[in-house]
Amino acid sequence: MPTGVTLLDMKPGQCPIKLEITMSTYATYPKEQASKTGCKVSWRYYDKREDADAASEAAKHDAEIQAARGYDFGYCCPGDIRWVEADTRLGGDNGRWEVYLP
Repeated sequence: MPTGVTLLDMKPGQCPIKLEITMSTYATYPKEQASKTGCKVSWRYYDKREDADAASEAAKHDAEIQAARGYDFGYCCPGDIRWVEADTRLGGDNGRWEVYLP
């Protein structure tokens, strides 16, 4: 990924996950305030951007391990971060940072 470009600057389909990997130790994540699980990925929600950034890095690391083992994330890109407005189903009244996890 070019220097100075973040996942928030990327267009859909420009997922920077590498397919070659030698590591196999999964990362640890900051404690989330809410979470959801889907078919291809799951999502964690954070009040602080710093926690979302740390979770994003962990998700990219874990996604590289799983991609090297042949896992297909479909159209989802683990490590992506986006701001989600307040949603009573997720808790919080001011919105939260959403991170895609493998």
